[in-house]
Amino acid sequence: MGRLTFTAIRQPWLRETARRWAADDLPRRRGKIAADPVRHYLTSLAALSQSLHASRADHGDDPALLGRSDIESFTHRLAFLANQERISADARTRTSREIRHLLRQFRALGLTRAAGPAGGLPDDFAVRDGDMPVKPEEPEAGRDLPPEIMRQVCSHLPALEKVSCRATRVAAELLIDTGRRPDEICALPWDCLEYDEPGHCSPRRPRRARTGGTLRSSGSRAGLPSPRSGSRGCGRPPGGGQPMTCRAAVARSLLTRSATT
Repeated sequence: MGRLTFTAIRQPWLRETARRWAADDLPRRRGKIAADPVRHYLTSLAALSQSLHASRADHGDDPALLGRSDIESFTHRLAFLANQERISADARTRTSREIRHLLRQFRALGLTRAAGPAGGLPDDFAVRDGDMPVKPEEPEAGRDLPPEIMRQVCSHLPALEKVSCRATRVAAELLIDTGRRPDEICALPWDCLEYDEPGHCSPRRPRRARTGGTLRSSGSRAGLPSPRSGSRGCGRPPGGGQPMTCRAAVARSLLTRSATT
């Protein structure tokens, strides 16, 4: 299990409070690395300790004198460190979350009572929900494959066609160009593309184009007739209606067939 170190926590009252909390928490954990989560919490406590030591004239040695302003100083310090890239955004969020949990646990264990090591600690010395950093929305591009991987995939499309057929390559190109999943491709409507200029088209409900903003509808590239060329071969929905675009027709037929065989 190893040893726990409390020396980074400067204030005697906070150090003793951390020891008592760890003594209560450790027996509840199992496994060879049971102490690792506790070490993470102690690292967060050390960050709080450093903030108190740096921002207060008394260095935070008396818990009864602490208050809301000390928590605000702590959260502002974390924000500053994150903006300076001295800690990551995840570390900022994790530290805030762990301190919020620890302060709640200290009170639940009775450590803030008059006879406890944190006796007199004010109720407003707490991390509120509003103090938690707002998690930035992950950009959709972050879920894409890295550009170097996409280049390798695209460079092997001729090999895919060679070992299978032209229609398989067309289906793969459609998946790559639109960023759609196979089941989403199968659910595309019959007349699924809009044309914004000759030779260019895009899905009516695009997900996100991974290799550009539009699809180049080229009969020669796909090896299939283009619906704009008037050639035969593009599928029509049962009962008539607009012809299905070649790529959607081939991809949907191909993927639906593979799912049922």
